[in-house]
Amino acid sequence: MDELPDRIARTQLTVGVVAVIVGLLGYWVSRDAAFSAGPGAIIFEDVELRTTSYNRLGALLTIGFGAMGIVAGTTRMAMLGLIGGVGFGLLALQPLLQWRSGTENLLAASGRNIGWSLAMALGLAVPALLARAITARSDKIDT
Repeated sequence: MDELPDRIARTQLTVGVVAVIVGLLGYWVSRDAAFSAGPGAIIFEDVELRTTSYNRLGALLTIGFGAMGIVAGTTRMAMLGLIGGVGFGLLALQPLLQWRSGTENLLAASGRNIGWSLAMALGLAVPALLARAITARSDKIDT
C-alpha cells in the first residue's frame, strides 16, 4: 500500500480529525477521573445527548489512533490508517471482553463507545483497504 488517492486521503484525514476532537473532549471531561479505571466521564452529560464515556487512558488512545488517521491522510500512507482502524477496532472489543470476563473496565467505556469505536475503525480501515485494492487493480491493468 503505497500512496492514497485524494478522496481516500481526505476521508482518513476527516475521520482522524473527528476522532482527535472527540478524544480531546473526552480527556477534558475526564480530567478529574481515574487514569485507567473507574467510572468514566461522559461527554455532554448535562444535555439530552449522552455520548461516549472516557477516562484519561481511553481518551489518550482515541487521540492517538485519530492522529494516525490525520497522518495517514496528510502523508498519504495507507498503512497508518489501517493501523489506526485496527486500534479503534480493539477499543471496540475491550468493553465486550471486559463485560464477558467481569473484570474492571480499564477504559471506562460504555456501550456507546462500542458503536463510536467501530465507526472510527471502519472510517480509517476501509479507505486503506480500498486504496490497496485500487493500487492492485491499477498494477494489474498496467501489466
